[in-house]
Amino acid sequence: MKNFISFVLLQIAFSFTFLPESHQLSTNLNLVETTCKKTPFYNLCLSTLQSDPRSSKADVAGLAHIGADKVKARATATLRQITVLLKGAKDPKLKTALTECLDLYNTIIKYDIPVAIDAVVKGNPKFGVESAADAANEANDCERRFIKSPISGSNKAVHDLSSMVASIVQLLLFSDDKLIQSTCKKTPFFDLCVSTLKADPKSSTADVAGLAHIAADGVNAKATPTLNQIKVLLESAKEPKLRKALEDCVSKYEAIVTADIPVAIEAIVKGNPKFAVTSATDAANEAQSCERGFTDPPKSPISVSNKLVHDLSLVLESIASLLL
Repeated sequence: MKNFISFVLLQIAFSFTFLPESHQLSTNLNLVETTCKKTPFYNLCLSTLQSDPRSSKADVAGLAHIGADKVKARATATLRQITVLLKGAKDPKLKTALTECLDLYNTIIKYDIPVAIDAVVKGNPKFGVESAADAANEANDCERRFIKSPISGSNKAVHDLSSMVASIVQLLLFSDDKLIQSTCKKTPFFDLCVSTLKADPKSSTADVAGLAHIAADGVNAKATPTLNQIKVLLESAKEPKLRKALEDCVSKYEAIVTADIPVAIEAIVKGNPKFAVTSATDAANEAQSCERGFTDPPKSPISVSNKLVHDLSLVLESIASLLL
């Protein structure tokens, strides 16, 4: 009886061990299917992506990268085919067509696809779409050079794969804007949120956690020069109240730059949004407290900077709250 119970418990433990992985595989299979339905070559897309193990854990940007790798592999094989045909070609028109195709395929391999991959990785989908479309056009252009093409199958495969990649990368152009818009609508400063997130190319492939990270970088990017600005003002300040206010602000901005924002970023990366929310709130409070430290007179010489750091911190707080 004991052995039976142990066996049952082992089976249950085994099932739970593999449940998350099977769930992820199912989720990514759905992502592959829904992505491929938005391309002009569904079956080609499905077989291409599913043949690569990376697709089981990839997001849309990852699927675009896989597709681009497949274009490069097929284009490289076609280039070798053209090189072999060129060596044995005797007809002048055929030699000319093959030579021109050699140049076109070198462009695909050495420029179009590397640029497309780099654009996807760096979050610049617009350039990815353009480069993939260029690769499709080069393959078509090659095919048109022949009266009767000896590489029709290869040209079609490279063209179709490239068009597929262009369609997948195009999804990144629309998905990122929708996510940014819907995310920023849940913050107190919509316009500031949108402009801050869109200014970073990484936002085109980011999820909500990625957008929170970008927002944190935005706070840091404004708080750091504000700290430097305060230190410069302090060097020339002579009025006691002004010096005291500036000294207090140095302390508060050092807390933002060296503690609040680094803690927020680490919390986002490690999946602890509660700490990110708290740290973002702290940063907003430090900026506001700095501003309140100035009595009238002296009037705050950094009101604009304080407001921007405060508002950006609240944007970060709101986005991080969505992760809770």
